[in-house]
Amino acid sequence: MTVFNSVRGRSMIDLKEDMKQAEVWLDNTEGEMSEDQLIYLAATGFEDCPDFCGSKKYCKDEACSCIRATFPTPDHYHLYLLMRSQAIEWLKQGIIANAVSKEAFSNEKCQEKFK
Repeated sequence: MTVFNSVRGRSMIDLKEDMKQAEVWLDNTEGEMSEDQLIYLAATGFEDCPDFCGSKKYCKDEACSCIRATFPTPDHYHLYLLMRSQAIEWLKQGIIANAVSKEAFSNEKCQEKFK
């Protein structure tokens, strides 16, 4: 049963039904998501629950309706988390490498001036 919240203009899911759907999702091992979608989300990030999410408050194991709506199975979500972590590490390495190469380049120019 869906209840309409006239104050915010949004529909709210019955908590019992939401928790039941979360349990089904947690046990789900079948679903499809393209590699391109996973790569895009890993590179750009996925903002789960941008506003208050009652589903997040009551559903366990990161199985809120926001996550379930994007990832067909928990395996897809956990793969995304691993890929996102790796993408962030590569980004950090790129930033460091860029800073180091600029520093090394500027030091070479300085050394040439004083020769």
